[in-house]
Amino acid sequence: DEILAYRQKYSEPIVDTFFNWLYEQRQRPEILPSNPFSKALSYSLERKTELKVFLSDPAVPIDTNHLERALRVIPMGRKNHLFCWTELG
Repeated sequence: DEILAYRQKYSEPIVDTFFNWLYEQRQRPEILPSNPFSKALSYSLERKTELKVFLSDPAVPIDTNHLERALRVIPMGRKNHLFCWTELG
């Protein structure tokens, strides 16, 4: 309950400001739909509810750093062991 109250008090206003800024940027006429920034804006706004899940569920972490660190060993091991069975490796 403390985590949820803390997130709603401190994180929710920041998240709401961020999504309002995204909406304002999307309304700018000089940003064309083919612009990569426009695509990033669309991507974020389409996933607004998914990105705000951590505000309503205290069990959901704010970031996914722990998952990214756990997955990093797979490509690093693959690259490090690529030539381990060759004579030169």
